[in-house]
Amino acid sequence: MKTTTLYITCALTCIILVTACKKYPEGGIEKDGPKNLHGYWTLTLYEVDGIDSTELINYAGNDDYKNVLFTNYTGDPKNKTIIDAQPAYASICRMTFNNTNEILDGIIDPYYYNGAKSCWGSPLQCGKQLFGPESNTTSWKILKLDSKELHIQNQQTHTYNLKLVKIKN
Repeated sequence: MKTTTLYITCALTCIILVTACKKYPEGGIEKDGPKNLHGYWTLTLYEVDGIDSTELINYAGNDDYKNVLFTNYTGDPKNKTIIDAQPAYASICRMTFNNTNEILDGIIDPYYYNGAKSCWGSPLQCGKQLFGPESNTTSWKILKLDSKELHIQNQQTHTYNLKLVKIKN
């Protein structure tokens, strides 16, 4: 009898502990957000108002525009909540997790922000500002963030959904 009571108590404790962790709407535990974001990712969906626009933002003519590197902010490498998002063909977006890890607030240096795209080099190459579709400051709601997948949403004049998958840490 005591053994059965002990098993039931342990089972209930485990259930409470597992369900008590705050989760993103589509999956992933919020407290792990900053740690899970670091690494190399590739864009699998760029959706505007429900329309898949992934291939329409390809300014460079190859698939490199889909690659994104998320790293610690170089000014304070110990601070895991400030992230530099560096798309292959766009300016770095400095992103900061809010205190509950539910939102990524981003800012692109206005010096490098040229509307919704960045252009550089000779011959001239342009890239879509993935994280600044309408302005150089944005807030992205995290819908899913785990060690393999990121889904974020931004509401401005239009609704933007970005889905990325991790290719390596």
